[in-house]
Amino acid sequence: MKKIVLLFVLLPILSIAQQNRSYFNYLKDFGYGVYAQPSCRSARGVSINADEIIPVIFTKLSSSSQEYLVCFNDGPNDETGFVFYSKSSSGYVEKFYLDGDRIFIPGNGFVYTSGHLNEIYGDHRKYKFTGTELMEVKQPYYYVGLKTKTKKAIKLYSDYNCTKVLAYLPANSNIEVVASKKSGNNQKFLIKTPFGLLGWWKLDTYYSEEIQDVLPPSGY
Repeated sequence: MKKIVLLFVLLPILSIAQQNRSYFNYLKDFGYGVYAQPSCRSARGVSINADEIIPVIFTKLSSSSQEYLVCFNDGPNDETGFVFYSKSSSGYVEKFYLDGDRIFIPGNGFVYTSGHLNEIYGDHRKYKFTGTELMEVKQPYYYVGLKTKTKKAIKLYSDYNCTKVLAYLPANSNIEVVASKKSGNNQKFLIKTPFGLLGWWKLDTYYSEEIQDVLPPSGY
């Protein structure tokens, strides 16, 4: 339980730092949720033959990488993201795609994104540029930070496998969804009770609307 408490203390701090633009205080706001080093070149006037794709900047992902064209994808149903193109003799070729509604490109070989990613809550991810692709740096849990309430009575468990009941919460209980962890179609949430206890709750695959504003990810 000590590890869970430590996780609860650290995750909000890390998330707020990544959400807050001052965490990357040397990055310029280029619009469309794109933040990058001021030396990047504007891509205004560049034409991409693709619907809902808006060119924003030309930038390098690291000091030794080639230059990429970063575009904002204003997809349907708020399913936004960012597309990276490389220049070829025949035009622009798509190389990478990252979901999110904000992207931070420090130019040091890492890329950060935030956004809903088909979730009701914001998501924060970090990627490492390998020279040929952007690989996600996996986190043990993903911070949620959603203050909401139960719509039905729920059980909280003291262990991640949900075998030992920690608390029973009635409907209309004020709670905070602290973090989530998903493996395949199995998604669990770390919940803070009104008393301050921390326990795990398992999202029903068939979604029974037990917690307000908590939805299964796309693909359920």
